[in-house]
Amino acid sequence: MAFHPFDSRRSTPGWPDIVLVRPPSVIFAELKTATGRLTPAQRTWLDALDGCPGVEAYLWRPSD
Repeated sequence: MAFHPFDSRRSTPGWPDIVLVRPPSVIFAELKTATGRLTPAQRTWLDALDGCPGVEAYLWRPSD
């Protein structure tokens, strides 16, 4: 299953762009261009999610 907010401007600042679920895995991913930069809020969310057991959090670029 996948979730991507229809309009991220209405989401909590920094919330990852996509959530993927295939039990037992949960992946949160921030999608950026090759040169795009994370905002401080995006970094905070990815770091917090990465610290949760069983959750994977990534920054993905086109090269990934």
